[in-house]
Amino acid sequence: METRNTKIFFLLFLLFLLVATLRIHFTLSLPAYSTPDSYFHERIITRILQEHTLPFSDTLSYGGRDLVYAPFFALLMSILSFGSSFLLNILPQFFLSSIVFLSYLLCYQTCKNTWASLAGAAITSFLPLFLWETTNTLSPDSLFLPLLFLSFYSFLTIETKTSLWIFIISVFVLILTSPHAYILLLSLVFYFLIEAGGALTPSRLEKEAALLTLFSVILFSLILYKRAFLSHGFGTIWQNLPSTLLAEQFRALTGVDLLLSTGALPLLLGGFGLYIGISKEKNKSVYLISGFILASLSLLTLKLITITTGLLFLSLGLATLSSLALTNLSQYTQHLRFSFFTKAFPAAALLLILGLAIIPSYTHLQRLQGVDPQTIQDLLFLKYEAPTNVVILGNLQEGHLITSISQHKNVLDTNFILAPKPVERLREADTIYTTWSQAKALEYLRHYNVSIIYLSEQTKNHYSINNLAYATLPCFTTQGRLIYVHC
Repeated sequence: METRNTKIFFLLFLLFLLVATLRIHFTLSLPAYSTPDSYFHERIITRILQEHTLPFSDTLSYGGRDLVYAPFFALLMSILSFGSSFLLNILPQFFLSSIVFLSYLLCYQTCKNTWASLAGAAITSFLPLFLWETTNTLSPDSLFLPLLFLSFYSFLTIETKTSLWIFIISVFVLILTSPHAYILLLSLVFYFLIEAGGALTPSRLEKEAALLTLFSVILFSLILYKRAFLSHGFGTIWQNLPSTLLAEQFRALTGVDLLLSTGALPLLLGGFGLYIGISKEKNKSVYLISGFILASLSLLTLKLITITTGLLFLSLGLATLSSLALTNLSQYTQHLRFSFFTKAFPAAALLLILGLAIIPSYTHLQRLQGVDPQTIQDLLFLKYEAPTNVVILGNLQEGHLITSISQHKNVLDTNFILAPKPVERLREADTIYTTWSQAKALEYLRHYNVSIIYLSEQTKNHYSINNLAYATLPCFTTQGRLIYVHC
């Protein structure tokens, strides 16, 4: 038994190294983060190191505004990274790679089969959307997702004292790491509903753990996001997004979305595992992961979660249950007349995972890109050459780049919670880039005290323009991608 456990740990460690190497390779091969939001978190971490306190206001974003966010990730990264950009790049990838161990533990609790659990861990680690959305990013999700899996596993083994304390700690850290901590609570709710239908009785400790989660999520959410709820009400759920972006990010789930985000193999195996888990198994671990999947589906159906986040949760749940499907398929082959099928099944499953999960995900990652290097250079130029306190207008996705890299004020960015009049600012920024009227453009530019308009290639493509129609008039001077406002 000890030799077998050593072999399993060795294979898991090899898988961890493979996943971590892949993630770090693509992260370090790109000159900049792949998402603008990464620069928001980088700036928060930098400010913690400089000011030795958690910043809850920002003098640069929207020209000055209050901030609302879960602080644990930024605080932890400021301690672990010492301000090193190299460590800020690779530490999140190590966090995410730890999913290998946690998903194995969850899969084993689900199917009690070592090789199927290893396969489930591999499928989970190489999910297309999971890799695409988290590689080369600096995001609380890199800590939140492993912690979510850890909380699931500790809940399943909560009868032991160690697991009880791990669950309690993980719940509090989850809430302080991401606003999506409510997914744990909803998963437990569906877990109890499925248990009731399966004629199983939850233990007293499970009920108490669920109540702790309920009160903790409500209490800490009210503390952390009180100002947001007071300002936006239920609009906080939709992040105070303008209607044009709301329709895009909170759209309905489609089959194509599910196939592209999860992949064909995890989708088929996970769907089969979900069917078996709910209809045939009377297994608490199966019920918990099924509850996670149903909670994600419900949130997506009701449009209470962004399509990207919902699909990420859904694909992780399906990948975990794929181990149950593999176990049942393996048991089915044992009843066939030819023993060849039983012996060949693990090798066939490995080839399928390699051909339909790992290789496609690697190929998909090769198209991953960072922020345009020229944009980074332009904003670094403004950091050192532009006068202090100037306001720079860029497109919506460049807002965090302007504040983080150039360290100047922006007009708008993607952090809409508590932002001053984001709908109006977005509409008027669109007008500045597309209008032919100098008078109209100057009216809005003066309103926001804009000194420099940044016209990147991304902005040109977004608005389908080659230049600003009024940029040749005397009030403006063009220098490369920078348009200086003089009037």
